[in-house]
Amino acid sequence: MTDEVSSAEGATKRVPRYVPGLSAKLLLLTILFVMLAEVLVFVPSVSNFRRQWLMERMAAAQIAALAAEAAPGGQLPSTLRNELLEQAKVKAIAVKRADSRILIIEMDMAADIDASYDLRHASWLTLIADALMVYVAPDDRIIRVVGEPGFDEGEFIEVVMGEAPLKAAMIRYGLDILGLSILISIITAALVYLSLDALLVKPMTKLTWNIVRFSERPEDPSRIINPSSRRDEIGTAERELSSMQRELAETLSQKTRLAALGLAGDPGATRPLGGGIVLIDPRLAELGARAILPREMLRPALRELGLGEADFAAWDRHRLGLGIPDGSRDLVVDKSILLEAGFDELNGVDWHKGCYVGQELTARTKYRGL
Repeated sequence: MTDEVSSAEGATKRVPRYVPGLSAKLLLLTILFVMLAEVLVFVPSVSNFRRQWLMERMAAAQIAALAAEAAPGGQLPSTLRNELLEQAKVKAIAVKRADSRILIIEMDMAADIDASYDLRHASWLTLIADALMVYVAPDDRIIRVVGEPGFDEGEFIEVVMGEAPLKAAMIRYGLDILGLSILISIITAALVYLSLDALLVKPMTKLTWNIVRFSERPEDPSRIINPSSRRDEIGTAERELSSMQRELAETLSQKTRLAALGLAGDPGATRPLGGGIVLIDPRLAELGARAILPREMLRPALRELGLGEADFAAWDRHRLGLGIPDGSRDLVVDKSILLEAGFDELNGVDWHKGCYVGQELTARTKYRGL
């Protein structure tokens, strides 16, 4: 597997990745869980089919038993007997009534019984195990089955039959169920996979690739992620990532511009410039640099540094965006307190200096919260 990653030169290159990505993992998990659900549906289905098939045979055997009991002397001609057994698909029928067990009909050829099943009190686990055993048992097995297809309480019927017709019917039913389950599973897995891939995997992949791409050139604002309009957690992550990337890009861009001025990134750093000085704003480096120059030297110095002019409103927007107050306009005379205006964080208060106006109130506010 490979990822497409933009290089520092702007070209896109494919980086090999030797572990499955989110899409591959999602596909594998979807297939696994759908197959598990298919097994959970298939096994009880074939168990119920086997039970219903045996109950149908016992119902047919019950009808044959009633016909035999109604015959004169309880004896049926061999031709009619064999026809009834053939229609019921059994080899022998016995009925228990009033504490007596009566053999009603059986074929001329005796058969050894390989297994016995009692459907009256079998649990669902037993029925499932017996159904699965049919698929692996020999085709020529003879089984004895006991049940109550419709008799009064305390009465039941026993039949002896070959298991081959049951096995053939279960194989046909299993193949039908398997084919239908596979079709439903494919449709379900495709819908689940495509939905989760579109809703979760692709947005997360987009976030990952954007982080990789942005980390190569974080000062490039064109690499900032464009958040979607989603209102869920993915949308929140995109918006927060976009905000962090934008702040980082602006910070790096500011440092680049300060470096072009020959200044370090610390507030208050100073160097000579064109008959004056230029310094990083002592309050906050992100505010930029200040220049103190003769008026006639200002524009030539800007051109030399490759800088342009902007109006005062642009400066105000920049200042307010950083939360920096303007003392002459934002602070209320005799009401505003220096600390609540952020002067401490903006290097506006010296806690080691000697006595100055307002020192007592400012120090008490900081150290005692009063």
